[in-house]
Amino acid sequence: MRRAHATLARGCHLKHRIVGLGTKKWLLSHQEPGTKQVRAPSGILEFWPADQVVSVLAGTSLDDLQQGLREQGQCLPLPDPQVQGKCLAGWPGTVGGLVAANLPHGLWKVCGGPRDWVLGATLVQAGGTRAKSGSRAVKSVAGFDVHRAMVGSWGQLAVIESVILRTWPMTAVPTCRGTLVGQLDPQEAWIQRTDRSNFALALDRSPKVLAYDEPSCTIWSAEEPPTPSIGWLLGPGGRRWSGQPVHPFRIRLKEVLDPNGVFV
Repeated sequence: MRRAHATLARGCHLKHRIVGLGTKKWLLSHQEPGTKQVRAPSGILEFWPADQVVSVLAGTSLDDLQQGLREQGQCLPLPDPQVQGKCLAGWPGTVGGLVAANLPHGLWKVCGGPRDWVLGATLVQAGGTRAKSGSRAVKSVAGFDVHRAMVGSWGQLAVIESVILRTWPMTAVPTCRGTLVGQLDPQEAWIQRTDRSNFALALDRSPKVLAYDEPSCTIWSAEEPPTPSIGWLLGPGGRRWSGQPVHPFRIRLKEVLDPNGVFV
């Protein structure tokens, strides 16, 4: 397996937006004047097939990573976007986007999501300082689980330079049961998750449904649906709603990793 080496610029003085391949760009809020877009380096660093662990740079496309893993009969348990569509596949882009956005996919209920697969990460803070969290060991006591806090952070805490991921044998990944309703693949989609008792009603009320996954109670639609009474809603321009307040730990972590608000 080839190795890749790359560096990120030090001394970040402008506000930064990490965009990767731009597959989830429509979900980002309006950029402030002077915002600089950052693309992380790409490539597989190390792959330990016997341990089912891979270390990969955040700018690596999921297509390239999956291809590299398939050579050893392994993969990340994500639906095939060519078969199930991009909605059910979680709008695949880069590895960094997979972790930072933490979007749902059609195998979530059975195989979990990025928070379940991330074993470690190398982060770059605003001043260029690198920080490492976790290790290749599935059960590790190496430091705090800061890498888990990066899951769903939307690039607001630090630049994700590389991540260590747990992989799956291809033979152990089940078939996606999510339902693709239409082939339409807009760049302005809405994603909502509710609970089982409200799922049928939410599905009925959602306009222009693109896909849905009943086991995880997730619905993708081309137009804004009514706000769910329980769960969360994510849409264009960073419009987010959640029934849960921001956890104090995440607020404190923002103060520690990015005290000057460089990452927006």
